[in-house]
Amino acid sequence: ALIAVGRQLDKIGWGSYQNSVTLNVALAWTTDQMWAAAMGFILSDSAKSFSLSDSWIGLLGDCFILGLTLGSYGWGFLGDRYGRMFAFKKCVVMAAVASCGLTFAPNVYTMIPLLVVLGFGVDGELAVGCTVFSEFCPPKKLWMLNLLGGFWGLGGGLAVLVGLTVFYANNTSVEDWRVMMFVYFLIEVVAVGFRVFMDETPAYYLSIGNEEKAQNIIRKIALKNNKVVDFEDTQSSEFLLEREASIYGLSLSEQFKKLLGKKELRKTMLFTFIYFTSAFSFLGLSIFMPKFLGSEFSTAQTYLISLLQQLAGIPGSLLGTWVIESKLGRRGALALGFVLSSLASFVFLLSSDLGVVLVVVFIMNFGAMLSFSALFTMTPESYPTGIRNLANGWGCGCARIGGLISPPLTGWLLDLLGSETIPLVLFAVCFGASGLTG
Repeated sequence: ALIAVGRQLDKIGWGSYQNSVTLNVALAWTTDQMWAAAMGFILSDSAKSFSLSDSWIGLLGDCFILGLTLGSYGWGFLGDRYGRMFAFKKCVVMAAVASCGLTFAPNVYTMIPLLVVLGFGVDGELAVGCTVFSEFCPPKKLWMLNLLGGFWGLGGGLAVLVGLTVFYANNTSVEDWRVMMFVYFLIEVVAVGFRVFMDETPAYYLSIGNEEKAQNIIRKIALKNNKVVDFEDTQSSEFLLEREASIYGLSLSEQFKKLLGKKELRKTMLFTFIYFTSAFSFLGLSIFMPKFLGSEFSTAQTYLISLLQQLAGIPGSLLGTWVIESKLGRRGALALGFVLSSLASFVFLLSSDLGVVLVVVFIMNFGAMLSFSALFTMTPESYPTGIRNLANGWGCGCARIGGLISPPLTGWLLDLLGSETIPLVLFAVCFGASGLTG
C-alpha cells in the first residue's frame, strides 16, 4: 500500500524529532549566511595582505560564488539521485575542509581553488537543507520553514560579531582574516558533529520505491514523538508524497526535462528571474558593503552598521512567517520585501549621515529576508517530490549565477568610475524588478 507520508506526519505531529531536524537545518542556514556576510570582511582584509585591487576582490568573491553556483546544481542532483543525507552530510564536510585550508593559504592563488570548494560545500546547506526540513515537517506546520530565515539573519550577525571581536581582540601577528577564517572553520566542525546522526527522509525512500525504509523512518519519528503510527489510511492529502513510478531513478537530463517541461516551465522561468535578480543585488551588497561604508565611516562604525544589517534579517524572517499566512500570501510577502529593499538602496546612495544609513541598511536587509523567506517557502511547495530538490537547486543556482556576475561587475565599475552610484542604482533596480515580478 502507498504511504501517505504527509498525512502520517500530520497525525504524528510536531515533536522532539522535528526539533532535532530543525536544529540541524537552522545550523546549516546559519553557516550559509555566515559565509555570505563574512566574505566581504575576509576579502577586504586579505586584499590588504596581498595588495589587491577592487577588481581582484571581485574576482575572489566570484570564485566563492562560482562554487555556490556549481553546488546548487550539483547538490540538487545528488540529493535527488543518491539521497538527501548523502548530499547534506557531505556538503558540510567539504566546507569544513576548505575553510581549514583557507586559514593557512600562503597566497592569493591558493585562495582561488579553495574559495570555489568552500562555495560548493556551503551551497548544499541551503539547497538541500530546505528540502530536508520540508520532508520531515508535518504539512500543517510547513509555515515554520519561514522561521528558519531568522537563522539566516543570525548567521550574518554571527559573522560580523566574529569579525568585530577579532578586530578588537587580535593582538597577534596573524592577520585578522585568518583568525576569522579559523573561527568559522570551528563552527563548521560543530555542524559536522551534529549532522552525522541524521536519518534519510521518508519521502526520498518512497520516491525510489523503498517503502519499507520509509515506514521505518516514520515509525522512528513516531516513537521519538511518543505517538502511534497507522499505515492503513492511504488516502491522498494536500501534501501526499506518493510513489511516482515515472520518476524512479531518473537521470539528470530526465530530471531537467521534467523541470523545464511544459507543465513546469512557466513557474521555473519566474523563479529563475526572481532568484537571479534578487541575488545579484543581495550578494553584491554583502561583499562590497564594507567597501561602500569604508569611504565614509571608520572601521568600528562599519562593523556596527554591518551587524545591524545582518541582524535585521531576523525580524524580517519572523514577519515573513506571519505575512505569508495573511491575506498578502506568499506573493505579497515576496513583493513587499524586495520593493522595500529597492527603496532603501536608493536612499543609501543619497545619504552619508550615520543615523540615516543605520535605518536604511536595516530596512534593506529586513525587506530582503522577508522576501527570501517567502521565496524559500514557495519553491518546494511548487514542485513534485521527484524533482523538488533539483528545483531548489535550480533556484539556488540561478541565485548564484546572479551573485557570480555581481562582484566582478561591481569591482570593475568601481575601478572604472571611481563612484558607487551606478552599482547601487543597479542593485536597487534589480531588487525592485524581483518584487514586481513576484
